[in-house]
Amino acid sequence: MNLWLKIFIYILAGFILRSQKLLSEKIIGAFIDVALYFFIPVFILTAAWGSPVDVQITMNIGIVATGVLLAGTGFAAAFSWYRLKSAGSIKGSIKDSIKQNAVPGRAGYRETFRKTCLPVIFMNSAYLSIPINSYYFGSEGLLYAVIYNVVITFFNSTLGIWLIGGRGIGEIFRIPFLYASIAGLALNFANVPQPAFLITLNNFLKDTAMPAILLLVGYNINLNKALFLKDAAMAAGIRIFGGFLSGYLITTLLGLKGAAAGVAILASSMPSAINTYILSKKY
Repeated sequence: MNLWLKIFIYILAGFILRSQKLLSEKIIGAFIDVALYFFIPVFILTAAWGSPVDVQITMNIGIVATGVLLAGTGFAAAFSWYRLKSAGSIKGSIKDSIKQNAVPGRAGYRETFRKTCLPVIFMNSAYLSIPINSYYFGSEGLLYAVIYNVVITFFNSTLGIWLIGGRGIGEIFRIPFLYASIAGLALNFANVPQPAFLITLNNFLKDTAMPAILLLVGYNINLNKALFLKDAAMAAGIRIFGGFLSGYLITTLLGLKGAAAGVAILASSMPSAINTYILSKKY
């Protein structure tokens, strides 16, 4: 079956489960809990632990992820200014706009930036990027995608919340697969041998964890949330194409090749994750 067709079917199945209410909320909730707190973290742990890792490539992938986020911040700043400029809410350059706080009846530049920056800056580096890169580049691609995601998740839960005015970084401690990623990479770098039963378990999870991740992506799509649709429609093009261009440029400058380059560029081109809209609304 075509790779993208397979991915689409899993995501569509997750969306249908939610929208059509084919299963009770308790059953869906139990499935999500098992996937989120067992299947996915264990799969990420074994994948990050068992695959050979190169320190230089790891550092370069981290540089690509960080560079793409910095470029995305610039794109978000320009996008926020353009939205207000086209609406006639502000006058002058971006620098002048930043100095203009919210005016009665109008959205100021800072307020608009806080509402729109995360969907432009941060991509879905976990639930979408990891399975796609795994399907394309195998175990090597999975490892690099996990490394990329660790960097993005850290910045999303720290810099992301700071950008939109939040005071806490507690979100980073609520992400199970982040612990699994860090633990797996630490054991890998320490050259700790992986137990045989985990290798066997990993082979089983390859056929269960990836579909579970994609089902979660589909399940989190809520077309009743007009705000989500509006923000996604406005930011999607900049997120995808801006991420691709910046990822490709940085990858080329660093001289990354093979699966590492493919993962870095593909992960940088991912659309926004649902949690970016949730953080924007929450903080």
